[in-house]
Amino acid sequence: MEKFDLVKHWEDFMNDRLVVNCRTQELADEFFVFCDSKNLKWQADNEGLLVQGNLFHRLKEETCYAYDNGTNKCKGIHYGDVKWYQDKNIKVVEFQGL
Repeated sequence: MEKFDLVKHWEDFMNDRLVVNCRTQELADEFFVFCDSKNLKWQADNEGLLVQGNLFHRLKEETCYAYDNGTNKCKGIHYGDVKWYQDKNIKVVEFQGL
């Protein structure tokens, strides 16, 4: 799996062209602090702060985060299982810190 590079991958993440896999709770926390600094919100709750919880505990090391830029009328971050994204041929990159 390719490693996440902020310069190389951020625009693709923000345009729903790839998802970011966080393999530990600590990495998910770090990724969400960064996303929160960019004013991103959860897709289902545009008022909710990301740092209040990244739901890593649900899928653990298989957790991937995606960003819907509003093409589906529901702008924000959502999450899913790495296998689901791979099965849909969606590019997955692994976050290892900034």
